[in-house]
Amino acid sequence: MELFVQSAIAGVVGANAGAVVLKDLNLGLFGNSIAGVAAGCILVLGAPWIGLDLEIMGLLQKVALSGSSGVIAMAIAGLVYNWLA
Repeated sequence: MELFVQSAIAGVVGANAGAVVLKDLNLGLFGNSIAGVAAGCILVLGAPWIGLDLEIMGLLQKVALSGSSGVIAMAIAGLVYNWLA
């Protein structure tokens, strides 16, 4: 459970920080946060399938991985939103 919380928080921070840089893909605070939480949780669930063991990784490695997945999820969601709008 702690791993989900850490990944979700890092995903939210990463998605909202990425929105500052990628202004055209910004979904607003709520949209970015939802994308970050989803990315963090999907990362925790999918990591064993791609050979990552998040339990033995250091905290900074988990934060970097979850944060970058939050940026990627926010960017993909922003692209889809802009394409549909």
